[in-house]
This record gives sequence, C-alpha cells and structure tokens, in this order.
Amino acid sequence: MVDKVHKTLSFHAWYPGCPMLEDAYGIPKPKDTELIVPTLLFVPCVGYSAGGYRLGYGGGFYDRTLPALQPRPFTVGLGFTCGYVDDFEPEPHDVPLDAILNDNDVVWPV
Repeated sequence: MVDKVHKTLSFHAWYPGCPMLEDAYGIPKPKDTELIVPTLLFVPCVGYSAGGYRLGYGGGFYDRTLPALQPRPFTVGLGFTCGYVDDFEPEPHDVPLDAILNDNDVVWPV
C-alpha cells in the first residue's frame, strides 16, 4: 500500500479470496490483512545500470521504503535487456538492488 504522506510502501498479506479495497490510485489492495515485512521483493525497472541501480517510475517509493525495512528483503529488479543504461549516475538516495532479472538473463550488480 502507498502511504501518500510519507511516500513509502507497506506490504500486507494476500490470499485467494481475501477482501480487497481500491487504494487512492485505483489499485486493488488487501483489506484489513496482516502487515508483513517481505523477505523477497520483485521491483519494476524502467531501466537499470551497473551496480544494481534502477530507474523507476519517478515516485521514489522504493528508495524511501527499502532502507526502512528490517530485515531488508532480497530485491530483484524486473526489466528488459534494452533497459540497460550505460551512463547512469546514481544519486545519493538511490538504493541498489541485489539482482536484476531481464528477458535474457540475471544481472548481478558489479
């Protein structure tokens, strides 16, 4: 779920048939289920670079959320081979992913 005030994400248990509710962005989310800290997160990538840095959708939600999760989950970016950006310079707030899975292979940060 998106916390619009802090611009962070929270994660709730989902199971088949659980009650759902639309969030502020019209995305279905579990209603009144347990708050969890995931051990593995698949993170969408518009692009990615060496070192496991990702280009996201511009909201910064993952960069604000990941450092706050304890323990920090293993993170896998999902992107396309053509999304690799050779000259990307990460900013101080950018959080690298542990691995990136694209349509050809797994990319391990270097």
